[in-house]
Amino acid sequence: MTVLADTSIWDEYLRRGRESEAARLDDLVVAGDVASCGPVVAEVLAGSKSPARGRLWLLMTGLRWADLRQLQWQSVGETAARLRERGEAIVLTDIGIAVAAVDSSFRTSGYGPLRRGSFRCSN
Repeated sequence: MTVLADTSIWDEYLRRGRESEAARLDDLVVAGDVASCGPVVAEVLAGSKSPARGRLWLLMTGLRWADLRQLQWQSVGETAARLRERGEAIVLTDIGIAVAAVDSSFRTSGYGPLRRGSFRCSN
């Protein structure tokens, strides 16, 4: 099954490589089992030093892609509203990553709210 690795996985992998918990990312990328989406790519690029951004962009665009179109953005807003009504505040980018993964039938992998599985996306 394809995994949409969130920014926390990429950050750990890019900082610590094979010495990290995210080391399995290498094998998944080679096997074609890693996907990405706009919010993850934007966060990874924003946190990268200038010389690495071009290489990271090439790597990320070579992965399977989970798109966020109009209906997915509606789902992001609806999910955020439901969470807020329950007293939970989760950053919109994290909800966007979850919606992209769910709508593309990808599994999510991360250390933050996506890992907790504390919410379901609205469709």
